[in-house]
Amino acid sequence: MPSTIPFHSFMTEALYGPAGYYTCGVNFASAPARDFTTAPELTPLFGATLAAWVVQQWQNCGAPAGFNLLELGPGRGRLMHPLLLQLQQSNPACYAAIQQVQLVDVSPFLSKLQQETLKHFPQCHWYQSLTMLPSSTLPTFLIANEVFDALPAQPYRLTERGWEALHVAADALVWQPCPQPPLPHGWNPAVGASFDDLPALPALLHSIKQLATAALILDYGSPTLPPAAQSTVQAMQRHQHVPLLHQPGETDLTVHLNFADLIHQLGQAQCTLTPLADFLLHHGLATLALPLLQTQPPHPATQSALHRLLHPAQMGTLHYALCYTRSTPIAKSLPAS
Repeated sequence: MPSTIPFHSFMTEALYGPAGYYTCGVNFASAPARDFTTAPELTPLFGATLAAWVVQQWQNCGAPAGFNLLELGPGRGRLMHPLLLQLQQSNPACYAAIQQVQLVDVSPFLSKLQQETLKHFPQCHWYQSLTMLPSSTLPTFLIANEVFDALPAQPYRLTERGWEALHVAADALVWQPCPQPPLPHGWNPAVGASFDDLPALPALLHSIKQLATAALILDYGSPTLPPAAQSTVQAMQRHQHVPLLHQPGETDLTVHLNFADLIHQLGQAQCTLTPLADFLLHHGLATLALPLLQTQPPHPATQSALHRLLHPAQMGTLHYALCYTRSTPIAKSLPAS
């Protein structure tokens, strides 16, 4: 590797190279995960709630006799397992219509964990990339939970001298002059502003528009470019923030999403953006949780998980649900609570 490389090249290698964070899967060898906890790991109620979204999309398509359910970056399989169980119990006809559950993951280590978690569901098939999916004319409903925030990011900043891009030189971060980067839609930056470009994002969104009848993207981010107009790239290890270059391959690197730019690329009329708490409550989380909360004493793990998922200072409004539909325009977002 050259002595000085763009930050997004460093992030690609650190996350997805031969010894990359997701490729080797060290973080996921224990449960819960070592460095961060995603919503499916908090509680099976999260995946079970998403079953209602799948039923809704299936019904919107006229309840066809067959469809595919596709998940990007399935982690340990802790989202898909309760989702499929809930479909079995609550809507057997929808469950029976699933032709394939397609799980796309670049990590052989994580795919093995998923295969163990989902071993009782013969509809499940594994692929290392979207390009490996079999051709199909069936409706496809896609779910991506905390996948986009792990796309390699390239930070840029605007100085009085012009644009600069973040690079990695040996063990240091350095800014180097560069041409004007592709700016987020509708943004007019001032000197001192910075932002994160996701070079792989346009191709991924193009694939989603080609493959998915409907897609649900769940992730951290902002409805617009963050007001401070600063880079949001961060490194986490053992639930603590660490320097960006700390132990590459053993540290998680993520970025917060600019959902306005995603919606612009997917198509404004085909997208709905909703705070996570509102989305989950709209799709029945409270009803699913009630039996666990009525026990004496109430189930402590459920109480803790609901707090994390719904509280405004936690995931409730820091995490968003972006729903995309290929052919059925959606007029407006659900109201925020």
